Amino acid sequence: MHGQPLHRFSTLLTDNRDLDLPRYHPRLLEMAGVDGDKLPTLVAVNSRIGTLRGEVAAELGLPATAAVFSGTNDTQAASVAAGSFRPGPGGVNIGSTAQILASMPGKRTDLQKGLFTMPSPIRGRRLVLAENGLAGKSLEHFIRNVVFARDALADHSAEDPFGRIEQALGTSPAGSGGLLFLPWLTGTESPATNDRVRGAFLNISLETGREQMLRAILEGVAFILRWLREAVESFTDQTLRPLRFCGGGARSDGWAQILADVMGRPVRQLESAHYAGCRIAAFLAFERLGMVELEDVDKFSPVRREYAPRPEHRETYDRLYEQFLCSLRSNAPIFEALNR
Repeated sequence: MHGQPLHRFSTLLTDNRDLDLPRYHPRLLEMAGVDGDKLPTLVAVNSRIGTLRGEVAAELGLPATAAVFSGTNDTQAASVAAGSFRPGPGGVNIGSTAQILASMPGKRTDLQKGLFTMPSPIRGRRLVLAENGLAGKSLEHFIRNVVFARDALADHSAEDPFGRIEQALGTSPAGSGGLLFLPWLTGTESPATNDRVRGAFLNISLETGREQMLRAILEGVAFILRWLREAVESFTDQTLRPLRFCGGGARSDGWAQILADVMGRPVRQLESAHYAGCRIAAFLAFERLGMVELEDVDKFSPVRREYAPRPEHRETYDRLYEQFLCSLRSNAPIFEALNR
């Protein structure tokens, strides 16, 4: 995972075959070279573990009887915000990385495609872990280090480097004039793992400008998510429709429309989507306390706007998507040689 040591991902050392008995797996600990006695005690996801300490309660201005719950990670919270614990709907989460959000009742693993399930905050369900690599981080890298760079050439830094993205998207046509962006700046994960693959712009011409490059980045991430969505639908034996859009990337109306057009699915952009995980963390605690019902989740995660796929762009995006996948296969040997 992006070159990080295995012991930094303690969840990968757990035996999650039985969600009622969370424990570290001895063989995995041995393989990772980690002393299990130095790891924290495992508890179930989003379980009540006690009440606030007196001094903490006093500092926060809360009663000492306030319940404390175990943590829920960002992907788990996003899956609930997207309502993907229900049969049918799926989700798209774009932050630094991007995930397709789905769930299923049982445990399943596809080692070839790098897809597997993990505990869900919803009892009786498992969350599908489906992540391909960098998404919003690719956009940020381009905006901060190319468009508004501050280096030996000049100082082009801006107080709000993201403020003109929506305006700029409107100046470039669907398909970015045939420009393709490969977003794998740190390698690709599901559904084809290769940590030596890197990013690229393909098909640059004299007509290519920053506006086309910007749009190509958002389209490139959308192509990744279409590829990943197809793999997840096969993995879960279900069609993910519609797709709820959350995470920092969901602040962009233009990106929401691009996702709908590229994936051929209605995309429902959540209200204040970058705070969806925080709201759901509170919602899950309220649900455990019996203050709300699981069916109330949409009140905590309302839809701001729905984007329908535009049929006039389908042919363009289908053609570019095919070449997007071809570009990975064709350039993989080059990346292997350069990043050996």
